Amino acid sequence: MTEKKSVTVTIYKNEYTLKGEAEPQHIIDLAHYVDAKMTDMGRKSSAPADKIAILAAMNIADDLRRLEKTNAYNLTLIESLEKNLEEIKSATDTTIKNAAVQNEQSNQLREQLSEEKQKYQAVAQQRNQADKLIEELKRQLEELNIELERLKSGFNSSQTETMELQNALTDQGRKREVAEAEVKNLKNQCESLDFKLAETKESLEKALRFPTPAQLTENDFIISEEKLSHLIKKIEAVL
Repeated sequence: MTEKKSVTVTIYKNEYTLKGEAEPQHIIDLAHYVDAKMTDMGRKSSAPADKIAILAAMNIADDLRRLEKTNAYNLTLIESLEKNLEEIKSATDTTIKNAAVQNEQSNQLREQLSEEKQKYQAVAQQRNQADKLIEELKRQLEELNIELERLKSGFNSSQTETMELQNALTDQGRKREVAEAEVKNLKNQCESLDFKLAETKESLEKALRFPTPAQLTENDFIISEEKLSHLIKKIEAVL
């Protein structure tokens, strides 16, 4: 059992010794409150102390009633606030859960975005490499076109030279045919000359077969000289 404490207080200029289980300061505060009420009532009325006490008690009761109503309203308000708080808490929990889900989805989207970004960067890098390769192929194609034009020009020149060589070979063939014909003609002429030379040689041998001086007469000598002159002319004509 809690020990009661005695406290001496002054209420409306009278001292009272009060005992209670409450703290002394709490009792002193209550006494000051009652003293303030009675003093305020005493200023407004000249009634004796007991009536002032009743008026103060009524005033205090009115304050208490108002406080009870206010307290009841506050309790109702607190309950409503607690209910709203529970609803807000529930909505907040739902919102937090949704936020967590959205945060997780956002993290997934960030990861997907990061992956897509990496893929895009890889594709962009491949595209840059492809563009460089295309540029290199274009450059090589231009060089090949230049080389092709040069080869075409060389081919045309070679074709022209080939035609010139063919024409030259044709001319050479014709010249060869003419030369062969001339050689054949010369060969025939040589054979004819050889034949004529053989006839001349034979005639000359016959002419050079002179009789002995004892066998020759003057007429024979003259005839032989004419024959010899005729043969010499014939040899010169042949040669």
